[in-house]
Amino acid sequence: MLIRLARRSTEAVCSALLPPEAGGPAPPDVADDLDRYLGQLPPVIARGVRAGFIGIAAAARAMTHRPLDDLDTDARARVLERIAGIRPELAMALDSLKTIVLLSHGADSSADEMHRRAMRFPAARPDAEMDITSSLDEMSVVRCDAVIVGSGAGGAFTARTLARRVRGGDPRRRSPLERRRLP
Repeated sequence: MLIRLARRSTEAVCSALLPPEAGGPAPPDVADDLDRYLGQLPPVIARGVRAGFIGIAAAARAMTHRPLDDLDTDARARVLERIAGIRPELAMALDSLKTIVLLSHGADSSADEMHRRAMRFPAARPDAEMDITSSLDEMSVVRCDAVIVGSGAGGAFTARTLARRVRGGDPRRRSPLERRRLP
């Protein structure tokens, strides 16, 4: 019963996100792609995503007194906009579910085409040379307050947050550990 509800809800939300009437794929196909993708995730995450689809379908029914996939394309879009407008957290949750649907379907349906296109052209720039030193060859000991792995947006945000907490907001100021002389 719950599995059928999750499946019907998933197909209904997929029909709102990628309407077949507007040239989108058949909702059962998108739901199949999504099921394959969710099967690769930890079960608790997959259940959370499915619960999100059930919640959206239930909210749509409460708002319109009809199943989401029984509405026309414009009505489905309005329902999603209304749900997103209730609270900022719901807008973020809906965007997260949209992303998962689009990635799972796009990755499955477009992978061969993307690979063919990518192979037609040389890389824009060659990969940088890597300087790798085995920890067995490097006998030094490094002590630090924190190690941030990654230099993208997440690493930058983490560095900023740590700098504000440990160094009083100035990432250039030395931390308490740096002020001590280490052997």
